[in-house]
Amino acid sequence: MNKRAMALCASIVMLLTACSSTPAATSTTNSGDKQQPAEAKADPNKKVTIKYSFWGDTDTKNLHIAVIDEFMKRNPNITVEPVYIPADYLTKIQTSFTGGTQPDLINFTANDLISFAASGVLEPQTKWIKQEWDKENFGDIFERLMKALEYNGEQWALPRNSAGRTLFYNKRIFDEAGVKYPDSSWTWDTLIEQGKKLTNNSTDPNKKIYAIGFQGEVSDISASYIWQAGGDYLSPDGKKFIFNSNESKQALKYLHDLIYVHKIAPNPSNYTNAVPSAMFLNEKVAMHYDAGSFIATMQKAKFPWDIALFPEGPKGRDGALSPTGLAIPKASKNKEAAWQLAKFINGPVGQEILISTGFSAPVRKSILNDEKKYLPPDKFKVNRKVALEAYTDHARVKPNHPAWVQMDTIIKKYLGLYFLDPNGKLDDAMKQIDNEVNPVLAK
Repeated sequence: MNKRAMALCASIVMLLTACSSTPAATSTTNSGDKQQPAEAKADPNKKVTIKYSFWGDTDTKNLHIAVIDEFMKRNPNITVEPVYIPADYLTKIQTSFTGGTQPDLINFTANDLISFAASGVLEPQTKWIKQEWDKENFGDIFERLMKALEYNGEQWALPRNSAGRTLFYNKRIFDEAGVKYPDSSWTWDTLIEQGKKLTNNSTDPNKKIYAIGFQGEVSDISASYIWQAGGDYLSPDGKKFIFNSNESKQALKYLHDLIYVHKIAPNPSNYTNAVPSAMFLNEKVAMHYDAGSFIATMQKAKFPWDIALFPEGPKGRDGALSPTGLAIPKASKNKEAAWQLAKFINGPVGQEILISTGFSAPVRKSILNDEKKYLPPDKFKVNRKVALEAYTDHARVKPNHPAWVQMDTIIKKYLGLYFLDPNGKLDDAMKQIDNEVNPVLAK
């Protein structure tokens, strides 16, 4: 490993060690311990103020503000104060719980949600959902999104958004290389074969182009390939860590070989100053994996582009799905108002606002299947059929386990080192992961 790579490895280890020392979401406030599950009933005319937290870039923030404004027009007795946290979101939310200043409605990724739910600081929403199932047409929500936000027999959040991962590609680079655009016939082998034609190994950094960019240690990418090879993380009952399998190793070696054997993907050291999405936008890579939310970003692209499904692996082409849920803290003094906002965001009006820029796919089937509402052809020049197929037929959610965030941090640490090293020893990395994850799972 060269000196730069060694320095990067040291930096990654230090960073991940610092992250892993952050307190887990296990604290509860006294008021949270004493609070009994409340029914979502209140005087509809009583004026209340609630706080609603979310993250994202400026465009995403504006979408949330638009939803809030529309909600307040329809519910003049409820004032919603936005809590916009563009960076260090989870750490700041954890701090707010510790200090008793948590918002009344909080956006969580599915895995983070389960950690907080297991700690006892959130209000289960199961009872409210059952009471209003028909009225709110909750059956219109994709079942797997609801299940991703379940834990220990309770529903802890309504889904806000999600989107399947697809392969974004630059048509101009494909055309110049004389390569046909990727389609459903592509396999892992096709990616290598065509990727070599797309790669320009010029010594001039301004002309150098790679076929594909990715960060192999990031679980949304590694998970997708591991599933495509037939591997997984946990046994069906969630009690056994089964990551160290021949299938998982086949997938990880394949990704490693794209970088160091076939040389059609950048060394991860390239991402210190330019993440894969930036390299794609700057036309330094021909293809890039990303969630459906990247469609909104691509509306500003200066080159022709489209999306395709993942190339098919030995056992399929599933990509990782990362739902976001709307949770209510147990200690909130305005649960009814927070529940009304959660239903509005999850409902038809809120969903149509959130998907208007291509930022996400709707969580409701009726909206997803309406081409006038989701990715209308007159507004979005993108393969809508692929977007729907990736979301409905080729998407899986990562393990629904309260310790997943800790396990994922460990996995990322050792896979990050493996992908940085041209001579990385996969068996050693897998053993290290096993040694650290199993005690976490056993707790």
